Amino acid sequence: MQYWRNIFGIMGILVLLAPGSPGAEERGREAVEMEPVVVTATGTEVPLKETTQSVTVITDKQIQEKQAVRVEEMLRYVPGVTINQSGSRGGNTSLYLRGGNSNQTQVLFNGVRINDAGGDFDFNALTTDNLGRIEVVRGPMSALYGADAMVGVVNLIPLKGVGPPTLNLAAGTGPRAENGRGDFCF
Repeated sequence: MQYWRNIFGIMGILVLLAPGSPGAEERGREAVEMEPVVVTATGTEVPLKETTQSVTVITDKQIQEKQAVRVEEMLRYVPGVTINQSGSRGGNTSLYLRGGNSNQTQVLFNGVRINDAGGDFDFNALTTDNLGRIEVVRGPMSALYGADAMVGVVNLIPLKGVGPPTLNLAAGTGPRAENGRGDFCF
């Protein structure tokens, strides 16, 4: 009996290693696209398909495809999110997540809280410049981030820099560097 198990085991390995088998195709690939990583749902990096939380990740690619200028434009596509803007562009913009109040959603920038005291946050000044992704956590897991995260968390993750750090310096004179007389304005 042991003899036949060994024979079948060796035959199985040979089938997997044979050219044209599914295993050979998998080894021939060079680049594999990975799932987006969710940081806010559990406080540690977890692949999106492995989390049990209600999470939406908006990637840089999606932001560029929609040509969104402001964060609020992208958040309108998230399930359970309602955006209320008073007046035209530049007016006070509030986010209501899953029917909660606007002061019950925690807003983070790269994991750092940016809400006002009391929990309110005005989304009108947030642009999508240099954003790598936007993560929205809905539901009870958001309580991990404190009392201001009763209904959810919005985490804005910036793009990662490439290359060595650089320093840019600019100078100007006069009011808004326009007059050229050498006046310095502070």
